[in-house]
Amino acid sequence: MTRVADNRELLVNLLLHANDEGFSAFHYSSHGGTANVMNTIITAIQGDDKLLDKMMLQENTDGDIPLSYACYPEASEPVEAMLDVVRNNKTLLDKVLLYSDSDGLTPLHVCCKSDGDGSDNVIAVLAAAAGDRTLLNRMVSVPDHNGFTVLHHACNQGML
Repeated sequence: MTRVADNRELLVNLLLHANDEGFSAFHYSSHGGTANVMNTIITAIQGDDKLLDKMMLQENTDGDIPLSYACYPEASEPVEAMLDVVRNNKTLLDKVLLYSDSDGLTPLHVCCKSDGDGSDNVIAVLAAAAGDRTLLNRMVSVPDHNGFTVLHHACNQGML
């Protein structure tokens, strides 16, 4: 990545390139990768807020952004790494935490809908990232396209 980082145009093209299903390298690093892979990508684009916005909000064909996609395997490390990078950008933080996919699922919906062991940790990371009650209240109150809030999904999975 270091040699590629020296060629800015190539780096941008590679990072924003999506396959036929709309997945970028950042989607894959958030889902199956580790925080190290994401941190390498993030370090390479450091200071380029416009590119960071594009990468964080890039949708696949299911409407998943990298943060939503990271919530599926219920591993808190990649979720935490992504949120650390946007924590000081309140506008982008709000966008990624409240983003809803083609089914109306936010990252918090995805975690509460999941029945895996790691979802509690990811939920805690998402809640902590909200930073204030106003955003957290919005995160738990927004319904998906079926009218379900995160509480509906959590109760359905026996999380309460």
